[in-house]
This record gives sequence, structure tokens and C-alpha cells, in this order.
Amino acid sequence: MPKKAAKIEKVEQVVVQDKKMERTNKVALRKEMGTRLRNTRIQYGLTVDELAEHLKITPSYLGLIERGDRGINAEKLVAICQFFKCSADFMLTGKERLAPKVPAGTSQLAVAIDLLLTDNSKHRLADFIKSLK
Repeated sequence: MPKKAAKIEKVEQVVVQDKKMERTNKVALRKEMGTRLRNTRIQYGLTVDELAEHLKITPSYLGLIERGDRGINAEKLVAICQFFKCSADFMLTGKERLAPKVPAGTSQLAVAIDLLLTDNSKHRLADFIKSLK
């Protein structure tokens, strides 16, 4: 029985370490994105108040986002990307993805969805749409 208890304790330690690492990674990603957002805002010559008003959030909340203390939801990410005319890839990772070739008459919403979906999600969505027809 002591061996079993030792194994369980070891597994619990690994789980705790994984959770700490996951939390650390999330915090690092939020801080990087917040820095990119702040730098982009400054490049556009905007104050925190001006951008916060456009995004319909408080300036203090925008400050928390820029410092990496808070994350944002997909709706705010899309609003930020549309406002600054950048891809979600750039805002999230700092790497600009080439803009897709957009057929004439395609809505901006379709382009935004395309930028946010992974290739696997696009295939699943296409299959779902086909099933509706």
C-alpha cells in the first residue's frame, strides 16, 4: 500500500506542476498580447480613454488588459482587430498572417470568422453547413 500511495502522490505533484505551468503560460500570453495592444494603440496616437470608449469598456479595464492582468473575449478581440485593421494572429501572437484572398461581395464578418477559425474548425463548419442543405 505505501508504494501505491507514493505513486498517487507523485501523480498529484505532476498535475500540480502542469497546472502551474499552464497558468504561467496563460499569464505570459496575456502580457504579450497586452503589450502588443498598448504599442498598437500608441502607434495610432490614441489614449486609453479613446480606445476604451470605442471598445465600450472602461479605461481601467483596458489598462488591466494592456498590463496582462485580464484577458479579453472573442468579441472584443474581433473589435480590436477590426479597429486596428490587423489579424487576430497578429494581436494574439505578434505574427501577421497573410490576408486571405477575399472574393468580391464577401462580408467582413466572413473574413473575421476565417481569421479566427483553425483549419480543422473550418472543415467541421463546412461539413455542418453541407448537412443543413
